Amino acid sequence: MLDLPCRFAVVDVLDVLGTNRMNITKNIEKWNLDEEGRRRFFQGRNREEREILHDDHHAELEVLLQNGEHAIPLTADSFDEYMQANEFTFVSFYAPWCVWCQRLAPTWEAFAEHVEAESIPIKVAKVDCVTHTQLCKDQKVHAFPTLRLFNRASPLPPDYNTDRTVAALASYVTRRLNVEEKRKNWPERDREYVEHPGCMVR
Repeated sequence: MLDLPCRFAVVDVLDVLGTNRMNITKNIEKWNLDEEGRRRFFQGRNREEREILHDDHHAELEVLLQNGEHAIPLTADSFDEYMQANEFTFVSFYAPWCVWCQRLAPTWEAFAEHVEAESIPIKVAKVDCVTHTQLCKDQKVHAFPTLRLFNRASPLPPDYNTDRTVAALASYVTRRLNVEEKRKNWPERDREYVEHPGCMVR
């Protein structure tokens, strides 16, 4: 499917009457396709659908902020400059009215503190999409929260969409940083990833 992002690709089997339906998505592998239909990156396999885990044991956000704000708030004026100044930045695009964003906020701040404490070479930031609507439109943010990793100003797809715990977030950025380090040794034509919404399912 040359113009369908893998995150939207599911496979169902229906009987001849269309009355019995079976979702077999957990049994398929997904690969991203480039603009010429060539297979590029493995996008995963949904072996089992499960609920996303959340950390619920962190202190209230106000308490966490008493020792300073570790997840850096970015604005329309500061976003581009901050992205260019830091090699890797993990950004939460959020809306204050969003319940899931409110639930993530203390975890995101605790994650930012963890990144600093462990000297993980990445910056953690956040953007209020209500205050900075145009910035979020320019970044093609369509849902809240959107958690996106950047290399300088270039997003590294796909967006993060699994567990919302400090441990899971830390594991994700560590893996992605290792991949990006290995990518430096790839042939020149494979280093730059141009996102294209194509998917092969197998």
